[in-house]
Amino acid sequence: MLFDEKTRRVVRRFEATIARDPGDAEAHLGMGLWWHWSEMYAKASTRFDRAVELDPGFAWALRARAGLLATCPDPAYRDGEAAVRDAAAAIARARATRELTINWKHRMFLETLAAALAELGDFEAAAEVEREALRYCITRINEETAQARIAQFQRGERLRLDQGLGRSSVSRRPAAE
Repeated sequence: MLFDEKTRRVVRRFEATIARDPGDAEAHLGMGLWWHWSEMYAKASTRFDRAVELDPGFAWALRARAGLLATCPDPAYRDGEAAVRDAAAAIARARATRELTINWKHRMFLETLAAALAELGDFEAAAEVEREALRYCITRINEETAQARIAQFQRGERLRLDQGLGRSSVSRRPAAE
C-alpha cells in the first residue's frame, strides 16, 4: 500500500521511537492508533497487543484494543468476550489510578465498554452503559452520538467503526518543565 507523505512521516517517527526503546508501551499504542485510523487492522492489533504485553495495566492501551475488538468492520479482529474483558479492565485501572479526571475521558472509556457489551450481544447492558456515558457528554455532537448509539443498541445492533472509537491517546509522561 502506498502512503502519503504525512503517513510516512508519522510511521517513521513511531518506528524511530520504538527502535530507541522497544519497551515503550506508549509508542506502541500511538503506532497502533495510527494503524487503526488508517484502517490497517492487523498492524493495529499487533501494536495494541504489544503495548498491553509491555504494560498490562496501561488503561489507554486496554481501551484501544477493546475498541478494535468490539467495533472493527473486519470480523477477523472482533472478539466480544476479550473486548469486554479489556474494556472493564481499562475502566478499573483508570479509576484506580485516577486517570478519569475529566468528562471526555469518562465518556471514552464507557463508550468502549458499551460497544464491547454490544459486540458480546448484551444490548441491554450496552444501552445502559451508553446512558451512563451520556452523562459525561459536554457537546451537542457527543450527546447526539450517544443517543444514536443507545437507540442502535436498543435495536440489537452492534457498532462498526472503520477508525475506532477514540481519536486520541493520553500520554502518561510528565509534561516538560
